[in-house]
Amino acid sequence: MSRATGEPLLAGVPGLRRTAGEAVSAVLEAAFSLLPEPLRSTAPLYVLCDDYSVFAARRLVERCHDRERRLRPSDSVRPETSELVRPYLTAAGHRGNCYLLAGVPAQSVLRLAATADHPAAVICEPAVLTGDDPLAPGSLAVAAVWGAGSPPALPRTPSPPPPRCSPLCPRPKGSGPMRDDIVISGIGLLTAFGRGTGAYWRGLVEGRSALAPARRFAADCYRGEAVGEISGFPAGGPARKQAYTLAAAEDALRAAGLGALPDRSLVVLVGQSPLRGDGGLREEQDEFMGPVPAGVLEGGHSVHITQACASTVFAISLGRDALRSGAATTVVVAGGTALNRYEYASMAVVRAIDRTAARPFDTGRAGISLGEGGGAIVLEHGSTARARGLAPDTVVAGAACRVSAGKAVASDADVVAGCLRDALDDAGVEHADYVHAHATGTPQGDAAELRAIEEVSGRTGTASLPVSSHKGAVGHLLHISGVPAVAAAAMALRTGVVPPTPGLSAPEETRRVVLPRSALPVPGMAAAVVNSFGFGGNNASLVLRRS
Repeated sequence: MSRATGEPLLAGVPGLRRTAGEAVSAVLEAAFSLLPEPLRSTAPLYVLCDDYSVFAARRLVERCHDRERRLRPSDSVRPETSELVRPYLTAAGHRGNCYLLAGVPAQSVLRLAATADHPAAVICEPAVLTGDDPLAPGSLAVAAVWGAGSPPALPRTPSPPPPRCSPLCPRPKGSGPMRDDIVISGIGLLTAFGRGTGAYWRGLVEGRSALAPARRFAADCYRGEAVGEISGFPAGGPARKQAYTLAAAEDALRAAGLGALPDRSLVVLVGQSPLRGDGGLREEQDEFMGPVPAGVLEGGHSVHITQACASTVFAISLGRDALRSGAATTVVVAGGTALNRYEYASMAVVRAIDRTAARPFDTGRAGISLGEGGGAIVLEHGSTARARGLAPDTVVAGAACRVSAGKAVASDADVVAGCLRDALDDAGVEHADYVHAHATGTPQGDAAELRAIEEVSGRTGTASLPVSSHKGAVGHLLHISGVPAVAAAAMALRTGVVPPTPGLSAPEETRRVVLPRSALPVPGMAAAVVNSFGFGGNNASLVLRRS
């Protein structure tokens, strides 16, 4: 629909198009074509995927319980909403950020898009018709909202004022976007090393691995592989995924000097899909879907972001937009992951799991090891944090979040290199002093990421760039894996020490990249990059710098 008038722009259904993906592609093509030519490849895309993400997650749950049909590799990709938009964005060469959101009204996203200092934006909503399968003809309705201008016009439909100021609303007229640095004022982390960033950093910098056969987790698809299982965490209470999330959020708020969420806070939850409390949950489904904004995360406005294993970095980028626009005063990115039969089966069916333990960048690597835990990051303006007496030293300087890839489950070196270049450009940084890689231990994924880093290093004239990964230490934490990555990069900048990659014994041959097997002092580090990638073409790079 048109942003200025609210009139329908275009709707597509699989009854008119052969597949759901083709229907979405037709809508996106029509919406982007209405933007001025220079903006078509860079305007951000917001996809409201509440209905679809819940449907797709539950579809995987049902597939895992279907005794008459074996789980197939395609089942592990279909839960990703990005698969609806990836074909068009890849073919169009789209380089703008793309956010897959749930649990937020379209009007709130309109307000955020209108105040986020973007010259244009597109919003798309695939809505599942009640009781239908959106992959079947005639059951998925798709609509797009588009807008360009400075600022884009909002619909004039009157609406009652909210009971209190919404964080997803424009700043007062005349105030303009804020350009104060966006800083990380608190990080909370729970991993197989224990609770706290201190325990995690000590284990990582010492090159230790917490991966071992599971003591608690059990599933039909589990064959005794090494996992990053949490032990000693209080039992009872909420589901483990929810408990891990809340523990990390409590620690992050405490580190930021906050006893509770400030007014006009935005909570960005990361995970496969929202957890809807409408009954009929199968065993462990609440360890796969969710989390929910409970406990210390109650009281603010919340949105759920679902971008596979790159979700955390996408969420940080979205939070930075909200802070810069004045749509929120504080952003908390939070999530958790608990070992469960559904995510383990989806990785096992594509043969992504190493039988021993993950060894990122090792010539003998054979796959990933899954872990569990919780993570949370508090973002705010540097001036706000300093007013409370904090001395934040990590700035979120740049980001690039893309949905683009030739294949749903394979990393694309060209796309990764593009993300790296765009994130560095966004940060105004010529080169990075350290890259904390996504590197999970898969042969193809690690190789593609190394090629991309080598290519970008060659363009920037960088030699001996340190690159490492945490996933041989605590395993792959899936949607929340970006929090231990950001924690490692922030601590490296703070201490001047690059952590090694645990499990690495025979590093891949490199030209401009150094793959340390022990802690590597790098004095004077000023900027670090965090890479984060996921199924469905979700690719993101984040640039952190010292304040």
